[in-house]
Amino acid sequence: MLKLTAIATVLNVFFFGFGYARANVKDAAAPLQPQVVTSTVTRTTPAPTSAPALNLRRGVRTTSITPLTSTRGS
Repeated sequence: MLKLTAIATVLNVFFFGFGYARANVKDAAAPLQPQVVTSTVTRTTPAPTSAPALNLRRGVRTTSITPLTSTRGS
C-alpha cells in the first residue's frame, strides 16, 4: 500500500507539473519586458592610488603561506 501511495504521489506531482508549465507559457510580447539597450557605453578605468590596499592593525603580521580557499564546516 505504501509503494502504491508513493507511485501515485510521484505521478500526481509529475502531471500537475506539466499542467502548471502549460498554463504559464512565456509570452514573447509581454509588456513588462525591459527594452534592450543598443548604444555602447564607454567606461573609464579608475586611476590607481598610492595608498595601500590593505591596512593591518598593530600586531597583525603578513605571511607567505598560501591563503585558505575553503574551510571544513562542522
